Amino acid sequence: MVELNEDMRKAFDECEEKGRIAYNTEDYTTMITIYQEMLDLLQEPKCQWAWSGLNVAGVLYGGIGGGYLRKKNYQKSLSYFLQALECWSDNSLYNFRVGEIYFDMGKEKEASPYLRKAWDISEGRTFSDKDPKYLFFLKSKE
Repeated sequence: MVELNEDMRKAFDECEEKGRIAYNTEDYTTMITIYQEMLDLLQEPKCQWAWSGLNVAGVLYGGIGGGYLRKKNYQKSLSYFLQALECWSDNSLYNFRVGEIYFDMGKEKEASPYLRKAWDISEGRTFSDKDPKYLFFLKSKE
């Protein structure tokens, strides 16, 4: 992992703050645009960049995926969460989101390993505030 330089850290901070404000006001289109602009600034390979121990591209891909999830564009959301996992494979929330989307699309076979990984990484904490249907499904596979 390569740490962002000072200028990029400042840009990322501003982006993150603006994106959080847009998310909190349910302006998901603006949030997606802000995160995509920041993602476009990252040089390839995008997954190499870190800041404060976080994978920058993973955070941005996950944020965009979350925006599309809120907009109920499940296919785009899935695509971005899968990209986030390419950068940050041990992120329990992103694994949960991929499993959740697959499950809700009726693709239980695809959902199962992502939900299992989310459970294992977080020791179940990721599921605590989610619809219990995902936990019931996961437990039915044991």
